[in-house]
Amino acid sequence: MKEMITKKIEEAIKAIKKDPKMLVQFKDEPVKVIEKLVGMDLPDEIVLAVIDGIKKGLTDDDKKDDGKLDMDDVKKAANLLKKLF
Repeated sequence: MKEMITKKIEEAIKAIKKDPKMLVQFKDEPVKVIEKLVGMDLPDEIVLAVIDGIKKGLTDDDKKDDGKLDMDDVKKAANLLKKLF
């Protein structure tokens, strides 16, 4: 489950970085962008955890370029997603 979430967050970071319009929209309406990228309506607490992970991924690139996510954020999102299933 964690690997799937990590992959989705990394894919979202790449998609947002590639598309300047999506980056602007993510800054204005992050929930809409995440739900569009994931393809489903998610509970707020899950979306917010994913948004936090993506924001860190977007800003961490300014500090380091290893492309890795903070595993604490991924674990938090994974635990929230488990509640759905």
